[in-house]
Amino acid sequence: MRFLLMNLVPILLACNNTSDTSSTEADSLQQTKTNAKATVNSDCGNQILFKEGARITYAQFDGNDKEFSRQTSIVKSVENQNGVWQSVVEMDDLSNTKMANAEVEYSCDGKQVHFDMQNLFAKNGMEAEAVIKADRLSFPLQLKTGETLSNASFKMSAKGGTIFTSDITNRKVESIEKISTTSGTYNCYKITADLNVDMEMPGMPAAALEEMKKNIPASSYTMWFDPSFGVVKMQMFQGGKLQFRSELVNVE
Repeated sequence: MRFLLMNLVPILLACNNTSDTSSTEADSLQQTKTNAKATVNSDCGNQILFKEGARITYAQFDGNDKEFSRQTSIVKSVENQNGVWQSVVEMDDLSNTKMANAEVEYSCDGKQVHFDMQNLFAKNGMEAEAVIKADRLSFPLQLKTGETLSNASFKMSAKGGTIFTSDITNRKVESIEKISTTSGTYNCYKITADLNVDMEMPGMPAAALEEMKKNIPASSYTMWFDPSFGVVKMQMFQGGKLQFRSELVNVE
């Protein structure tokens, strides 16, 4: 579960500014960082996930607030096909996990950004070890407090017959909050969600399996998202206890 959530962090790095280094655009980006507003341009081409060459870096911290990893996402390629933008983003994880140098595909139709979870695992060799089935995870480019977002599901069937299912449910837009990180200050929507885990293990007695499931702590996450920029901060909880957090530290 922690593995999946840690790799959902860069899903919505959508920004109205370009990543070019001209003084005018650099000033515009700095203005967004310090005076961000909860609005968004529906033009996907202005989102940072669809700006070839853009680099977005997150730092990840454990429950004791100790940094243990940094992940830089680099936009490798961008295409516009009949008004639908598609990009390939490489995630460079310094912790050298299986997601190091993983490629993620995003699409944007002007109203939502879509993240293909199944494609992420397929393109990075995990389908050689298990059968992966996953929904697209979608985020509207325009949000309002009190709104409920669509659910998503992830299912992994290992060669030995073990099946893990994770459902992302109760995705709610709670409030608007100002969040500050080393990269700037942002006006964000606070989004919460539950993570429900289930498993099937052939050969294990039903009673033992049910007991194991009872011991899996309830999981949830909280995300702070600025529609004029993207995900700024994210926290994951298990059993009500903070397990790790990730926050934006640099954009180029």
